Amino acid sequence: MSNESETLFAVFNGEIYNHRELSRLLTGRGHRIRSKCDSEILVHAFEEWGSGMCDHLRGMFAFALYDARHDRILLARDPAGVKPLYVGYGHDNSFFAASEAKALVGFATSADLLAPGHLHDGSQPVAYHPPQETMRYHSFGEAAAHLRELLNEAVTLRLPEDLPFAVFLSSGIDSSLILALAARARPDVIAITFGLPDSPEVRDAKQFCQCLGVRHEVVELPFQALVARYEEVIRHLESFEPNLVRASLITHALCERARQLGVRVALAGEGADEQFAGYEDFRHLPEEELDRVLQAFFDDLHRTQLLRWDKIAMAHMVEVRTPFMDRRVVDFARSVPPSFKLSRPSGKATPLAKAILAEAAKDLLPESIRLRAKIAMDDGVTAGGARQWNRLLSAHFASCPLPPLPETICVQFAITNKEELVNLSLMLRYLPPEFISTSRITVRKTPI
Repeated sequence: MSNESETLFAVFNGEIYNHRELSRLLTGRGHRIRSKCDSEILVHAFEEWGSGMCDHLRGMFAFALYDARHDRILLARDPAGVKPLYVGYGHDNSFFAASEAKALVGFATSADLLAPGHLHDGSQPVAYHPPQETMRYHSFGEAAAHLRELLNEAVTLRLPEDLPFAVFLSSGIDSSLILALAARARPDVIAITFGLPDSPEVRDAKQFCQCLGVRHEVVELPFQALVARYEEVIRHLESFEPNLVRASLITHALCERARQLGVRVALAGEGADEQFAGYEDFRHLPEEELDRVLQAFFDDLHRTQLLRWDKIAMAHMVEVRTPFMDRRVVDFARSVPPSFKLSRPSGKATPLAKAILAEAAKDLLPESIRLRAKIAMDDGVTAGGARQWNRLLSAHFASCPLPPLPETICVQFAITNKEELVNLSLMLRYLPPEFISTSRITVRKTPI
């Protein structure tokens, strides 16, 4: 997309949710905007604000701008890192960027994921800092009411006008709340749930959709059909981390079904656990440690769960939007005290995770969903829970031949077990070692 004089060009991946508002503002300042496309907003925003343009964008984005008048380039990634952007240099110091590391192979000598909230001019990355809202609350109830407003706005902003859309639904509070809010605005929403036959995830999600009167699609695949996707998933994901690969198998099946249904846009509940203390391990942290640990998990989302959703969904030409990663919701989560996230009711031994989220959903979700302890993916998608899931995975990896990788590679990537070894060997079919990060991530679990 170019400006009127075709001297400024934008290449864009993502969605600017406030592009209509920006279009009115920029038109009022004399810009001639020729389309309703959010991509065009980028060139005019750059003309108006230069590198400060990102402060005005509300959305998920990775884009490149080329200014032909000055022969310069500017790249940017959204503040939360919902959209991926890799950068790298050639042997002659030429500069390359793409949404996948694979695209840089043969051009650059390596590929680095640009950090969220950063610009890059081809020479070095520079952080930008969008203005943050300062929020102060007199009470827990007041804060919960504001969170409800913010989430409702975030969901509404992400609903497509004329396209069929879906919500990827587990039976937990995050995606259930998103579905409840989306259904109020568009009752034609489709809920899509994954579960192996007879899994509790499917049973509970089905019951909730019946209460809402929402169409519910269930993806039930036998385990062997799921693991048959391993190499394809790793090729798209560009990660060998066991928990990400396992989750991506399910994401792949969900997005495949969405595409079969004609869905091009889907909403997901990613980001709530890392902002509102949803994981089981958080319950054992002292209050003074909670925010620090949450921030570490949140900072890794851009190369873990958000990357998983984006890469696997885009492989099916489905765009996943994440209301919990909205800038205003993120600002809110950073501004409320830890006690609002992890409540410790008197007389109860177990803290209530995501307490403020449960309060915000009080009249939208049944108590069985609002106050339910988080169920891990491997506990919910099989009838026998995590034990059955791990037994199936153990049998799968036991049957895999041992990849003949050099010891130096295993040391370089801190490989500790066969699952990581098999995953890395598949990944090396598509990426050379120098294109694979050796930095391990916060969500790493001990594999089978």
